[in-house]
Amino acid sequence: MVVKNKENVSIYDYDAEAKTWGKVGDDITLELTDPVAVSISGDGTTILISMILGGRNLISHAYRQTGGNSVWIQYGITIKIIDQFCDNTEITNTLSHDGNYMSLGSRRSYRGINDEGVSNTYKAPKNKRGRWIELRNCDDIGHGPFVFMIDQQQTLITGGNGIIQTQSIGDSFFTSKGKNIRYLYHRSDKVLEGLVLAVATTDHHYRMAYTASGMEDIIIMERNINGNEWIKKAELPIRNVKALSFSDDGNKLAVGVPEFGNVFIYKFYYW
Repeated sequence: MVVKNKENVSIYDYDAEAKTWGKVGDDITLELTDPVAVSISGDGTTILISMILGGRNLISHAYRQTGGNSVWIQYGITIKIIDQFCDNTEITNTLSHDGNYMSLGSRRSYRGINDEGVSNTYKAPKNKRGRWIELRNCDDIGHGPFVFMIDQQQTLITGGNGIIQTQSIGDSFFTSKGKNIRYLYHRSDKVLEGLVLAVATTDHHYRMAYTASGMEDIIIMERNINGNEWIKKAELPIRNVKALSFSDDGNKLAVGVPEFGNVFIYKFYYW
């Protein structure tokens, strides 16, 4: 679990036997500005923190623990994407399971208006002081601003502008995995679409839940890990959702609805 505030980021691990949360390493101190997106790799070794600096610049740092040291050490040179963003832009980030791949999702600013989605994907440097290798910069409609890596094979899911895409990441190429998912949403120049997306990996399937502004339901979809097509499994009649999160095994879904001041938990008995 990652907890962020204006000055630092703290990492906690849950002890199932003691039923308590314990801090992992020292806090990561932030010198620039508030973090807008924080991710942790599946193996717990890498933290990714993204911030907006000066209103228009996206700054991202990766940190790792090595040799049992309690200090989180910055890994690789800071990634800077300069002069493309608005103060209120949506920013997401994600790490592969081993922390060796990262993707940054956002909306690019165009004449002061949040415009099309952008996603930048990088491979880790060969040493802790090296440069993250940019594999691809996608700024066409349909990529970003929401990005997820969901398994150890670097499967990347991007969502935005009415399209959710699934791709496999290679060392220097991206391969589309099946048809895009298209969803209905409402958006103006000043009001973003409000896509909310969660993805999990089960023993044999990928599982996805999504909703967006103007949608009356949460859509649950599933695909075989070795397959290419997403299949709709269920619809949950809940609107105005602001957060979705799967359990590690993908069999429970937490749904956050601030309008009611509640978090609902759903368990998939019939799957």
